Amino acid sequence: MRVDYDLVVVGDTKAGIFAVEYALNFGAKVALFLDKNRYNNPLIAVRMLNEYWQNYSYLAWEDFCGFKQLIFQERLRELHSAGVDIYEGDFRLLDDKQILLSVGDILVKSPGIILALYPPYTPPYSQYNHLRGSFVTEFNRLVNDAPGELTIIGDDLEAVILATILSTLGIEINLITQNKRLLPSEDEDISWQYQLHLESRGVNIKLDSNIESHLPVNQDKMVITRVKQKKSPVANLYENLGIRWDSSRILANEKLQTHNPKVFACGEILGGYDLENLSYQEARVAVNNSLFFPWQSINYNNLVYSLNTSPKITRIGYSENEAIMFSGNKLKTIKFSLNNPKVFVKFIISDDGDVLGFHSLGEGLEEIVNAVTVMKVRKEKISAIFAVNFSDSRCYRIVEKLRQMWLPYEKKRQKIIMDICHNFFLWKRTWL
Repeated sequence: MRVDYDLVVVGDTKAGIFAVEYALNFGAKVALFLDKNRYNNPLIAVRMLNEYWQNYSYLAWEDFCGFKQLIFQERLRELHSAGVDIYEGDFRLLDDKQILLSVGDILVKSPGIILALYPPYTPPYSQYNHLRGSFVTEFNRLVNDAPGELTIIGDDLEAVILATILSTLGIEINLITQNKRLLPSEDEDISWQYQLHLESRGVNIKLDSNIESHLPVNQDKMVITRVKQKKSPVANLYENLGIRWDSSRILANEKLQTHNPKVFACGEILGGYDLENLSYQEARVAVNNSLFFPWQSINYNNLVYSLNTSPKITRIGYSENEAIMFSGNKLKTIKFSLNNPKVFVKFIISDDGDVLGFHSLGEGLEEIVNAVTVMKVRKEKISAIFAVNFSDSRCYRIVEKLRQMWLPYEKKRQKIIMDICHNFFLWKRTWL
């Protein structure tokens, strides 16, 4: 039996569900393939543990797992009742030109496919990960009988969040990563500030590490989240699609189109974060380009996001290195810390006053984040923030500090402009 669809979405991540729901708005016939590795992926287990300790620790772990499963199943039922066909299990690619898939005795055909899978886990090291197996059994043991010392190995955000949470519970944490710095996607100053924060809590951080050298550690005191690999098992699974990979992420262009023009991607599989606003925007772009014509591009520059770290990391626009790459060295960086409560902020401003990026580490900065977001959307200069009336005292103090540091640079820039105008007027009076 063959079934034709307008779109096939592979993966039940946030981005995958968003993509299905968004495609339904156009009346498209959609098939959803569930990620068969969802319940064997240590990364998902660690993510659930982080969410449990941050928001639901008043519940029993078994109740929390049941609650999450009920929510997921209810969402699938809603999609099915809306006309989405849901498949679970192995499938084979029969034709990459027409996207022809085989699921048991069913042939699934679609002109386009969107990959929204969870990031691949680490099978080479899975035998060392004591979080494998039953979530309820293993996590209940870890929550109730937390070891005095724990080694966390991972190159992702979840490893950092887990280290932050456990360090507050009196557990001695060793955080080991292959990255040259924590959270390498973030601005370098933010990464450094957060590393100092973790180390002040007693977390022993080992950067640029050889993972194999740490594997003989007692297995009952080790957690592995996600480790970058040159060759991913998921890459093997989809290599016939003509997709290219780079250390556990799909390579795609600004239209979220892979090297196979009929295959798009969204969500964490692109190498980003599991955040709802990012996943939703990526899903919209991927669906629009897959269902219609690949004309829409994703613009991360105006997207704001906050990481669920403690304290919170918030970002808008470019990091300093990205700004230099796109704009050259003609930019000004203003960064400073304030105490009571302690916050760190960094503004990246172009030579003519455009806000290229904003980064912060700290709580309660929503007013400034909203103001900078609006300024970027409206393409206003940094001086526009000085006219905003902030009700929060720390936001007011930050803007006043920014004013003090920016105005001398602004006066210097204005003087250069005035000198140029003065010389021009002299020339004009002399020769015209």
